[in-house]
Amino acid sequence: MTLADLPQVLAVQSACYPPDLHEGPAAFESRMATSPTTNLVAEGTGGVAAYLLSHPWRSGSPPPFDAVLPPADAPLDCWFIQDLAVSPDHRGAALAARLFEAGAAAAAKLSLSRSELVAVGGADAFWRRLGYRPVGASRSLQDYGAAAVHMARELAAPE
Repeated sequence: MTLADLPQVLAVQSACYPPDLHEGPAAFESRMATSPTTNLVAEGTGGVAAYLLSHPWRSGSPPPFDAVLPPADAPLDCWFIQDLAVSPDHRGAALAARLFEAGAAAAAKLSLSRSELVAVGGADAFWRRLGYRPVGASRSLQDYGAAAVHMARELAAPE
């Protein structure tokens, strides 16, 4: 994902989430700058069809929603998936699974063996299929929405 992709990425976000779950350009840019190798797009006809927004983070405490990432005050020991979204026009093409696998491989190269995320809008069923399980968060998830679920899983060791 590059800054040139950002307008199309934000359009995919708008097509996938209600306005109260939209994160702004500054939040995206800070995550992209923190970890260029773990932020990915999948191209479709007409441009960006799906994206993965992710970065190293500290386990047990999801970052604030729609915020510029602060400097790390603790070791960054997990791969945090901020968002994985597929445009409605491109669903069913396994783009989410392919982006997840590519992101997990990039996280493994960063020596991150654990992954966490906050599932929103009922997406926890999707994440369970990928091996994620609910865990307790050390901070409130209120800014992620009423149905937010903090989830985690271990990642496979790099080959």
